[in-house]
Amino acid sequence: MLTIYHSSRRVRAGVGLAALCITALLPLSVAADERRSCFAVKAKIGSTAPPLLATGEVLRQAALQATLDKKNADTALQPQALPTNPRRCTGVNPEIPNTPPGATNYFGDFKNKTKFRQLVKMTCDGTGLTAHYFSMGKAIYYRSCLGGEHNNYVYFWGKQDGNASTCFGSTYPEMYELADSLKSNPLTLDRVQAVYGGGGGITGDDQSTYALGNIMAAILVSEATRDNLVIPANYMLMDQVAAGKATLAQVLAGNCVVGASTCGNTKKRDGLHPLAWGGAQSVMMTGGWGTSNGATSEFGKAFETDLTVSWLKSQDKVAPAASGCDATRILINYGPDQQTTLKGLFGKLF
Repeated sequence: MLTIYHSSRRVRAGVGLAALCITALLPLSVAADERRSCFAVKAKIGSTAPPLLATGEVLRQAALQATLDKKNADTALQPQALPTNPRRCTGVNPEIPNTPPGATNYFGDFKNKTKFRQLVKMTCDGTGLTAHYFSMGKAIYYRSCLGGEHNNYVYFWGKQDGNASTCFGSTYPEMYELADSLKSNPLTLDRVQAVYGGGGGITGDDQSTYALGNIMAAILVSEATRDNLVIPANYMLMDQVAAGKATLAQVLAGNCVVGASTCGNTKKRDGLHPLAWGGAQSVMMTGGWGTSNGATSEFGKAFETDLTVSWLKSQDKVAPAASGCDATRILINYGPDQQTTLKGLFGKLF
């Protein structure tokens, strides 16, 4: 029996390495593997230096190293003052504890990229704090760090103000349907970006808003913990939505990639998020989950490279080059200044 939970949202089933045939919105397919393709980094206006050339694989490595540099520079997340009157949501869900946030495991209100990245950096494997709590608006979320099957899941826990709320399903399709359930307040990119972009965070006080927060916490914390490259990928995909090249549903609704076998979500197969769809575990990662520096399968590396290159081209940062790249060259073979230039291509994402 196959069950999808919110981090991928999470799939606990074997999945064969499937052929991927994505729609024309983004060229994310193994057939369009850009790892050996050659690209020229667009020079600054007035520069007379020869163009810096890099393969798609080097650009993927640069995105990863830029992420690691930023993550390593982040300070440790510190406990914050507790909510005045936390109250758990009502409903039977054995994964959501009755125990409210405590003095050592509540980390305050989240509404910027740094907070989410700091939480990703925290140990969550059953050896340290076994529960992490944080808020978005009036909602409290719980990250399970007990180890085992449900480790690193994020759930809506309840509210800060003592008012009642109802627990809800934690699969991406369930959460997305709830998040987009209000005709008076439909799910929009602005609402999504406000969660992590410093734009006020979550301001609504309803189940739809709580579900939106849960989706964003799932991809910004849970999925990013599984693969560091998901940190910039999340924002690359949001930029593609803003440009009209993808839809929110393709990124957030748990839609499976077209052609993915043993996919938990049988209704929608046009997904674009590297991990937030059924079948992601075996297709993207060999050997199961864990904190990885990029996807570990050949399929996954190609997928992440194609996403990276698509974003860079959409931002007018690179252009295809007919020749000049050494396909065996990797990021560390470039000089320090060249590495800085390559990593700097991704600065706006953080």
